[in-house]
Amino acid sequence: MLAMRWPSHSESPHQRATLGARLESALVLPRGTFALQDPRVIAGSLRAWAERRTTSPAVAFRSAMSLLAFYGARMARDLSKEQRARLEAAKVELRALYKDAPRALTD
Repeated sequence: MLAMRWPSHSESPHQRATLGARLESALVLPRGTFALQDPRVIAGSLRAWAERRTTSPAVAFRSAMSLLAFYGARMARDLSKEQRARLEAAKVELRALYKDAPRALTD
């Protein structure tokens, strides 16, 4: 798997465009992931997305949890109480999915 990195200014415009497109596609989640009703399905979708991006379970967990926290913080004003509760439940489910990972790796 190729390591993701930001394109540098010393690279040609074509190389920058290619690297930028590859990086952008790595950040794409399935549409409507956060609109799902079941927190377990949200957590599973985030886990699958994160594990496609990286080889380490610890890095995958952190990526998925960070994305979930980022979405919750970014959309906080627009989310209903039910939606916020669903996202918090998805965090609990995500932790449960990664419960077999060593504790030091999931903190």
